Amino acid sequence: MHMRVLFLVTVGMIGVGSVFAGGSAEDRTDPIGFGGVWPLGDITGEEGSNGAQLAIDEINAAGGLLGRPVELVVIDSEFSPEKGAAAIERLATIEEADFFVGGMSSGVHLGQIPAMKRYRKITMWTGADRSSFRATGFTTGRRTRSYIAVSRAFRRSVSSFPV
Repeated sequence: MHMRVLFLVTVGMIGVGSVFAGGSAEDRTDPIGFGGVWPLGDITGEEGSNGAQLAIDEINAAGGLLGRPVELVVIDSEFSPEKGAAAIERLATIEEADFFVGGMSSGVHLGQIPAMKRYRKITMWTGADRSSFRATGFTTGRRTRSYIAVSRAFRRSVSSFPV
């Protein structure tokens, strides 16, 4: 449930940002792509990816995000930093994901950071927590409870936006 709430918050923030981003009408018909990286052999990865897909399905059933369909491509990290980094590369270059979501391992995430910096996509990672992220230029922020409180407040504040 927590993963789904966090994912919905991210999608909502992206929608608000898209209002101000502009672009041609033609650009607004392409699907918005989310690239997810989770360890699919583990319950945390399975539930995270299932929650994200459920959110995508709900958003599309409601007309998409700003009238655009939303897609999710999920790649298994297998808890491997190398496979996690390769997943980011693939999502950015081949799948052309607009945003990265996922997470469940600090070790995997540390391996992904160079690619994430290179592609500069909006990223929401939910399951990595290590003080060494500060040395890489990423900070860990607060725990999930704080994100859930923020997500509830955010959903209330953007509930009047047409999506």
